[in-house]
Amino acid sequence: MVLVLDRMRKKRHRVVYGEIDVISEGEAAQSLKWAQEFVNKIEKIIRPEEAAAAAEAINRLRASSKTPGWSGAKEIRKWRDASKSS
Repeated sequence: MVLVLDRMRKKRHRVVYGEIDVISEGEAAQSLKWAQEFVNKIEKIIRPEEAAAAAEAINRLRASSKTPGWSGAKEIRKWRDASKSS
């Protein structure tokens, strides 16, 4: 996939900086599909890691809180509701 995206980058460069009609409309459409597939694959890798890191950070906050029963969700709701009423 990286090689395909690199070829697309080179063709884009030629189009932007001088050569006209380097790729067909079909090839452009296929390039968009490849790019979206690439983004989807990267998101599948990153999202779980981000979610795990966020959950771990919230657990650390909860553990270090001096307030028993502290909940990040409750805090977020409190601040969100306060900003809506302002």
